Amino acid sequence: MNAFTKKISEYAKELELNIDLDDKRAKILFDMDEERSQIVICYYHEAEGHDGFVEISSAVLNLSGFPKQEIGLEMATRLLKENDDMLYCQWAIDRSGDEHYIIATRCWRLDQMDLDEFKGALYSSAQCADALEAELGVDTY
Repeated sequence: MNAFTKKISEYAKELELNIDLDDKRAKILFDMDEERSQIVICYYHEAEGHDGFVEISSAVLNLSGFPKQEIGLEMATRLLKENDDMLYCQWAIDRSGDEHYIIATRCWRLDQMDLDEFKGALYSSAQCADALEAELGVDTY
């Protein structure tokens, strides 16, 4: 068990979460309002000099079907403006391999992330991503 799995399993137990956990990733499924669900994934990124980073993210939309896998200026401007108001998550585009996603995300140093920060990032990412999915008329993640 590494530092990531130890801390995440401890926090998941404290928050009574059902998680799928390995040495690099934790996957949590949330039941949202109106029979909707949202997946949040915590990724572990190793780093020199400390325990590494935890990226807490929830996908909203796969951009593969969009021209050049890009969002329009209006949506980009809106999401960037919302970033200024959000404490526990930010909007970003995740370019994982050939797929690009709009995500709600937050990154913490593992050795500095306390239970309240984990909980805030986890629930905020799920709620923000689900709200944007609902607005777009999808429930993919």
